[in-house]
Amino acid sequence: MLTFIRCEWLTLSVLSNSISRREFIANTYLKKSKGENDTINIARGYYLFSILYNQPGIGKKYADSIIQITKGINHSSFPASGYFLKGYWCYELSEYQEALHNYLIGDSIAKSKGNVIQYIENRKMIALLKNRAGDHLGALEIYLKEIDSLSSIKNNNPLNYSDYLNRLYNASLTYMHLKNLDSAKVYAKRGLNESLIVKDSLMYFDFVYNLGIVEYLQGNENIALTNINRALPHLDAHSQAMANYYKGQIALHNEDNKEAFHFFRITDSISEKLNYTFPELRFIYEYTIEHYEKSFDLENQLIYINKLLKLDSTLTHSKDLQLEIVKKYDRPILLHKKESIISSLEDKNKLGNLIILLFGLLIAGLIFLVYKYRMNQKIFLKKFNALVLEDSQAIHSEKPETQQLEVIPVEIYNNIASGLKKFETEHEFLKSITLIELAKKLDTNSTYLSKYININTNDNFSQYINKLRIQYVIERLKSDSLLRSYTIKAIAEEIGFGTAQSFTKAFFHETGIYPSYFLRKLNNN
Repeated sequence: MLTFIRCEWLTLSVLSNSISRREFIANTYLKKSKGENDTINIARGYYLFSILYNQPGIGKKYADSIIQITKGINHSSFPASGYFLKGYWCYELSEYQEALHNYLIGDSIAKSKGNVIQYIENRKMIALLKNRAGDHLGALEIYLKEIDSLSSIKNNNPLNYSDYLNRLYNASLTYMHLKNLDSAKVYAKRGLNESLIVKDSLMYFDFVYNLGIVEYLQGNENIALTNINRALPHLDAHSQAMANYYKGQIALHNEDNKEAFHFFRITDSISEKLNYTFPELRFIYEYTIEHYEKSFDLENQLIYINKLLKLDSTLTHSKDLQLEIVKKYDRPILLHKKESIISSLEDKNKLGNLIILLFGLLIAGLIFLVYKYRMNQKIFLKKFNALVLEDSQAIHSEKPETQQLEVIPVEIYNNIASGLKKFETEHEFLKSITLIELAKKLDTNSTYLSKYININTNDNFSQYINKLRIQYVIERLKSDSLLRSYTIKAIAEEIGFGTAQSFTKAFFHETGIYPSYFLRKLNNN
């Protein structure tokens, strides 16, 4: 959503992998600009720092500084860029009304100065905020104008076509907000056909999903379910959360409460993982409270009552604007229900000495687990320090003296030794390879190769490959901050493991600690 200002210093900063390097460049650039009393470049420096720190509170302050120093300056990009930047950080802080206010000011300035690129780039965000503010007609007006403008130039380059598809998608959604389902379907079908022309599979399935929701709202639930199921594997996590919500509603209409509960739980799980709130969650929480109420599950009732109270507070605080929520449970009823459940749980816990004894045993067990956890942490820390301070070869026991044991001819033995040295030096173990493939590569047979590895490492072939990979990745992680930002799965694939589980198991076997712990400690240090 950020509109980046292009200049040499910014480009160098963005391309640098090192945060400290980027900060050095930004400081140098800003100091030079201040020394030359160059207001525009000072503003660009503030912009750069805002991007560098990527913290909404700090970014908003830099945006205010940009606005302050560039007010009244005759420049095509300023102070509009400051207002757009402030709008972006307000959006990240869930201050949607203020975000819209700043975007509209920037929009007006960009338009008055004839900065067409800046004006066009930020219209999408203004439309999004208008939708959040409940001004769906205002958002629709922007989308329709852009669709009209882009339709004549969409074939000029792929970016234009991508923007064109995006505006068709958002126009369809906005028509849904306005309950104009026929128009929503028209634009979704139009987008579907256009995405087929350019073979944009991601947008194609977004439009399939959109059509599914329109069909659902029109009461065609079988067609809706077919479209939703077809699109679901290709959607992003946010859309998957909503897709499962609609599947739950369809199951509910078909009186399949078990399926409905299943899909609602998936939506709840995704939204919790993403920290993603939306009004439809309220129905899910109300339904789930009733579900647990029927099974007299007080603990889970309390969990979802707390979730519902928190959701109401979040939606109110975020000003996520003119939401039409039918509240089956209003706040006083929820709070009364919560107190009643807490009271029932307290009464339930007063069952006498047996419960007290069991509780005491539980506490003792928890204390033991905490003690064991802390001891494990000490062991992990010791092993981590050994890996960081010493060479990764320290993960191995001492190799036995080389023994041929009269099982491998000397010439073959030396040939294997030379070949494996090259194999290890050139990191060929990072690729998927079998014992037979490696033996063929070394011009020997698998029996001799297996015996050689066993004699010199006390390992079988699989263990030998795993050790080489773990040695390699430890050294890489210590020096490569970019690799440390990867997920466990991505790191596993990077060094030749098929799954994150197999990598984690091998890493723990060789080092005594888990890769997640190793990464966390490296990043903290």
